[in-house]
Amino acid sequence: MPRSSMRRVAVRFLVIPSWDTLVAAKAWWSTSRTAPVASRLRHKDAERFIYVEWADEPARPFETGVIVTVTNGKGVLARVASAFAGAEADIIHMDMGEEAAQEATDLRFLIAVRDSTHLDGVLRALNRTTSVLRASRTRPAS
Repeated sequence: MPRSSMRRVAVRFLVIPSWDTLVAAKAWWSTSRTAPVASRLRHKDAERFIYVEWADEPARPFETGVIVTVTNGKGVLARVASAFAGAEADIIHMDMGEEAAQEATDLRFLIAVRDSTHLDGVLRALNRTTSVLRASRTRPAS
C-alpha cells in the first residue's frame, strides 16, 4: 500500500511478546494510560519494538457466515446467488447439508464483505429476494 494512503498512529513503537498479540495491539497502545508503560518498555527493551502504521481502510474483506432459509423451488439458488452478487458480496463457500428435500431448507454461506454496513445491505437484499424466508448472520460458537 502506498505510504501516502497510510496514517500514523500516536504511538510509533510496539512491543510484540509474540506475534499472536499483534491483533489487539492497536487498541491497547492507543489508550493514554498505557503510554508511560510503553515508554518504559521501549527504553528497557528497544530491540523488541517495531514501527507500526495502520491504513485508513482495511486491506482485505472480512469473512462472515450467513444462513438463508428458503422455500424449495426452481431457480431459488440462482436468485440467492444473484442477490449476493447484486449486493457486491463474494461467496467463498456454500453448504446446504444433506437433509431430504422439504418445503424449506437452510443454505449456509461463508461470504466476504467490506464492513458491518456492507453486511447489513447484503442481508437486506437477501430478505427482499423472492423465496427467501429469512437471512441472518451466523455467529461463531464461543
